[in-house]
Amino acid sequence: MFITLKSLRHFTLRAKDGAIGSIEDYYFDDREWILRHFVIETGHWLGRKQVLLSPSVFKVPDELMARLETPLTEEEIRRSPLKGDRKPASHRQEAPLGRYIEWPFWLAGLHASDEGTHPVKGRKTSEADPHLCSYEEVRGYPIEALNGKMGHVDDFLVGTKTWSIRYLIVDVWTWSAAKKVLLDPRWITGIGSAESRLYVSINKEDVWDCPGYDPKKALEENIEEALHYSRRKSWEKTSGLEKAA
Repeated sequence: MFITLKSLRHFTLRAKDGAIGSIEDYYFDDREWILRHFVIETGHWLGRKQVLLSPSVFKVPDELMARLETPLTEEEIRRSPLKGDRKPASHRQEAPLGRYIEWPFWLAGLHASDEGTHPVKGRKTSEADPHLCSYEEVRGYPIEALNGKMGHVDDFLVGTKTWSIRYLIVDVWTWSAAKKVLLDPRWITGIGSAESRLYVSINKEDVWDCPGYDPKKALEENIEEALHYSRRKSWEKTSGLEKAA
C-alpha cells in the first residue's frame, strides 16, 4: 500500500485511549530514504506540545476512514521525547525513544517496492546522524539537474508497510506546459540545506521525462509506470546509453 505524506497529514490520529492530535512534520533519512519520526502536534490535551514517534508504532493507515492508529496510550505519548525546536531531531534522540516504548529504533526499508524486493540494509547506531531531514523543509525545494533547474519537490510517496520513501512527486513546467512526475530517490545525489535545493544525477530533460503522476489514478498504477521507467533508466546507465550531459 502506498500513500502520499501530504494526504496522511489530514488523517485522524488515535491512541489506545483517545485522539492524540495531528501530524506536524516527518523526519526522514536522506541516505536510506525511509521515515524515522512522525512529529506529532498533541493538541490541547498536552498543551500543544510536539512529540516524536516512530512510524513503527502505527498500524497501517485506514484510508477509507482517514485514520491512523497506535496501540500506545496517551500517557506513553505524553512521556515521549519532545520535538524541541523547529530543526530536525538528531539521531541521538532515537535510541532513548526506542528504549522507552520498546520498538526498534531503526526500521529497515525496502527500496524498489513495498512488497519485499531489494531490501535496504538497516543499521543501529547512537551517534548523531547528519542525514536526518525534515519533510516540511525539503518540500518546495527546487530540483537542480546536471544542466540546470527543473521543477520543485511537491510531496513524497511512501510504502506503509516499511515507511520507505518510494518516490518524490515533483512539479515540473515549461513555458507551455506543466505536470507532476515521479522521481526515484536513487537519482538524488544530495540535499543542499544552505542552498535550499535538491541535486539529481540526471539532466533536466530526464526529469521532465520521468513518469507522470496522476492523483486521479490508483497509486498502484502510478507506481507500476514509475518502476518500469526506473528499471529502464538503470539499464541505460549500466549500458552506457544514457543521454550525454
